Amino acid sequence: MMRDIMIHYYVIYSDSPKGDPLDQALASSGVPYRLFGRKLSLKYHRRWQLVLLGLPQLLWRSLGFAWNSLVRESVKPDVVLVGSHFEAFAFLLARFLSRRPFKIIYLGFIYTSRSSPLLTRLRNAYFSFLFRRIDAVVCYSTPEVDRYGQIFPHARHKFFFVPYGLHVPVSRYVDHGEPAQNRFFSAGRSGRDYPLLTAAFADLGLPLTIVCDRHSMQAGCASAPNIEWLTNCHNEQYLSELHASTVVVVPLAVDDISAGQMVMLQAMAFGKPVIATRTPTLLDYATDDSGVMLVSPGAREELMDAVKTITADPALTRSMSAMARRTYMERHTPVKYVQNLLAVIERVRASGAVAS
Repeated sequence: MMRDIMIHYYVIYSDSPKGDPLDQALASSGVPYRLFGRKLSLKYHRRWQLVLLGLPQLLWRSLGFAWNSLVRESVKPDVVLVGSHFEAFAFLLARFLSRRPFKIIYLGFIYTSRSSPLLTRLRNAYFSFLFRRIDAVVCYSTPEVDRYGQIFPHARHKFFFVPYGLHVPVSRYVDHGEPAQNRFFSAGRSGRDYPLLTAAFADLGLPLTIVCDRHSMQAGCASAPNIEWLTNCHNEQYLSELHASTVVVVPLAVDDISAGQMVMLQAMAFGKPVIATRTPTLLDYATDDSGVMLVSPGAREELMDAVKTITADPALTRSMSAMARRTYMERHTPVKYVQNLLAVIERVRASGAVAS
C-alpha cells in the first residue's frame, strides 16, 4: 500500500468531483490523494471552435491546476495525474520553476496522424520534448504502447497500458422487460465507419439510432426511414437512448488508435450485447467471454450477418448480455481502473528520480 505518497488527480468532467465514483474508488484504495475538478466541455460541432475556444480554456485551466497544486495546497504532490498534454506541460513548467521533485503521469494519450509532413514533424518534436521530461504516459490499448514506443523511442519505457474504466449510473434506469422489437444503437465520432453501418441497416430495415454531434460524419451515409440521427444528445439523454437499445454497434474505420472503447464499455455496463469492428486496439477489451461479437473491418455482409444472428436468437442475446455486464463489473469499473493506475504509479516510483 502506497501510504507514503500524495497523489493529485485532475479532471475536467466536473466542478465538484468530491464523492463521485472516481473519488470513492480513490478513497477505497487507502492511498492519500486530492481530486480536483474544473468542468470543461470540449464538445464542439466544428474543429475551429475547438481550436479557438476549447483549447485556450483548457490551457488556462491547466495553469490553474498547477497553481493550486504547488501554491495553494498545503500538502504538495508526489505524483500528479493529468488527462491532456496541456496539463502535462503546465505541470512540467511548474516543476521546473518550483524545483519540487514530483512525478507527472499523462493519462489517455492518443496520437493521431496528420496529412501535412510539416505539421507531423512539429507535433513529433513537441511530444518528444514533453515525453523526455514527464515520467509516464498511460495508453488504453497495448498496440498503442508498442506504436508510440516506435515513434518516440527515447520514451519507450514510459508507455504503459491500463484498461479504460468508467462509471455508468445503471441504477437510474429501469428495465421494462425484453422489448417487442430489436433496436440497434451506435454513437461516437472518433474513427467511426458510419457509411458502412448505414448502408448495412438501410438494407436490413431494422431500427437504428446514431448519436453523433458532428454533422460532417453523415457525409457518404445512406438515408433510410429506419435510421435516425441524433446530433444534440449528451449526458442523461444519451444514456437513456443507449439504455433503451437492444444491441450496440461500434463500427470503426481506424485501427491504430483507441476508438470505440468508451461506448462499448457503457454498453457493457447496461448489459447490452455489442457488435464491433475487429481492430487491434479493441482486442484488449473484446475477449471471447466479453459479450462482444467482432466483425472484419469494412465487411458489410459480415456485419449484416452478425445483426441477423443476434436478431434471430434471443437466447444468444441474453447470454451476451450477461457476459457483457460481468465483463464490465470485473474489469472496467472505477475501482478496477484506480487499482490498475496505482500499479503503474508503483512501477514509476520504483524507477527512481523524476525525469529531467
